[in-house]
Amino acid sequence: IQREAQAMAQAGHTPVLVCSPALRPVIRRIAQHTYPRLIVLSYAELDAKLEIESVGVIRA
Repeated sequence: IQREAQAMAQAGHTPVLVCSPALRPVIRRIAQHTYPRLIVLSYAELDAKLEIESVGVIRA
């Protein structure tokens, strides 16, 4: 998570992680210590009309 967030920040983007609603609180809790400026949102929080560009994928 930190590596992808730093890469986005260095490219001039605000780091945002989008995940399932069930995972959002867990990921936010884990990420807040490592990268407090990371925004964690669930798909359910996004407007269906919003255009999203994926610039990275985080795998387990």
